[in-house]
Amino acid sequence: MIRNKQFVSIRGEAGSGKSVVCKKLVENEQYLLYARAERFVEESDIDNIWHIPVADALLYLHNKPVTFFIDSLEFIADAPSTKLDLLQSLYELVKEYPNAKIITSCRSCDERSFIKIDSKYTVMPFLVEPLTAGEVYPIAKKYPVIKSFLKDNSYSALISIPFYINLIVSNVTDYASISDENALREYIWENVICLRNKAPKHGLSFNEIAKEVTALTFARAQSFSLGVKKESIDQAVLNALVSEGVLIEHGHGVRLKYDIFEDICFEKEFDNAFVGCRGEYSIFFDHIEKFGRCSYRRYQIWIANKILSKENREKFLYNLISTTKIPTHWS
Repeated sequence: MIRNKQFVSIRGEAGSGKSVVCKKLVENEQYLLYARAERFVEESDIDNIWHIPVADALLYLHNKPVTFFIDSLEFIADAPSTKLDLLQSLYELVKEYPNAKIITSCRSCDERSFIKIDSKYTVMPFLVEPLTAGEVYPIAKKYPVIKSFLKDNSYSALISIPFYINLIVSNVTDYASISDENALREYIWENVICLRNKAPKHGLSFNEIAKEVTALTFARAQSFSLGVKKESIDQAVLNALVSEGVLIEHGHGVRLKYDIFEDICFEKEFDNAFVGCRGEYSIFFDHIEKFGRCSYRRYQIWIANKILSKENREKFLYNLISTTKIPTHWS
């Protein structure tokens, strides 16, 4: 049914496999134009996104099937409205050609930002559900560490997400060291992203890597760009992160390989700022506002992740709920 619809949006939680589903849908398309959503922020003309006159291309191909795959719409959910208008202009062009289609991926928590487009163009949503226990069981039979997690119901949400299953299988050997999803995210930050155990073999320290990772993540998020320039990153750190599969390259730019890596980076910054404000929450909000428009979406993700752990609910959320010091536009 999905393949027969002109406009489809694949949705789900972070790490659920939305992009994988999209790629499966378009893998056999003869005429495929791919772009991450950030390209709509970088450009002001739809033709510049793919470096072709889109209207002319559609007219030339006419009755031939043409597919546009736009990945990670959530990254422009809080971009200026003109960028959503640019996205809508693509739908306006494509709707005139029944054999052309648009497939997008978007986190479920950000889908409301695109409700106008969804309604106007009758976009069909398809939800990528978390894995069921029955789907996880064959994986657990093959990997003992997943089997250990599966035995404990407190990890049921954690091991229902393909991204986390893959990270656990690839990097975690001690099940007891991971108490919940937040503990796993801390483990990913220290050992997978910032290479705490691998840094010495590259002649680097954990702090050197963490500093560069934080800087490049914030720079990319603030500019809504596909990546930051390679020359802006310490060369030794850049080489280490690329060789270890933490960064991916886009021409002259680089970014963290997974969007969840960026979520975790912001989470660390927000955690430290929250603890550091010592109850003066205006200081906390002033600090995170410096990241610009992207800070609002990142704050929502941060809050959502804090709910997952009882310790974090007590440490972060209860204080925010009970205070009267939150600026109106953040409450």
